[in-house]
Amino acid sequence: CILYGGFSRLHLFASEQREEIIKSAIDHAGNYIGISLRIRKEPLEFEQYLNLRFGKYSTDESITSLAEFIVQKISPRHSEPVKRVLALTETSLVERDP
Repeated sequence: CILYGGFSRLHLFASEQREEIIKSAIDHAGNYIGISLRIRKEPLEFEQYLNLRFGKYSTDESITSLAEFIVQKISPRHSEPVKRVLALTETSLVERDP
């Protein structure tokens, strides 16, 4: 699980080469981009990941929609507009995949 950015969102990955990936990431981060990566002392359980995956915005008021709108997202990533749900919560504007 990788914690990244100012909002502390969690990104979960699975691999059979966990230790190799961690060692390589630490080495490359230090050698090529000049940053140090840290490893948690206590492992994160899957249930903890589910509850904290949105980081700062993991609370009910941050994920519960007050209003939702069906929209079309135009992005260079897709050749055609993509259907999305734009949701307004107490704390943020959220783009959701329907």
